[in-house]
Amino acid sequence: MTLNGLPLYYYQQDKNPGDVLGQGVKDVWYLATPAGEMIRTAASGY
Repeated sequence: MTLNGLPLYYYQQDKNPGDVLGQGVKDVWYLATPAGEMIRTAASGY
């Protein structure tokens, strides 16, 4: 599955809505905005 050409993933440790434990894993996987843009900042505050 992709969003604006970027691959989406399901991070196994994200168990509940709003969990973002996969943010920045291996400096590859990042959160995406509803508009499909990557969020490269730290996960705290999301």
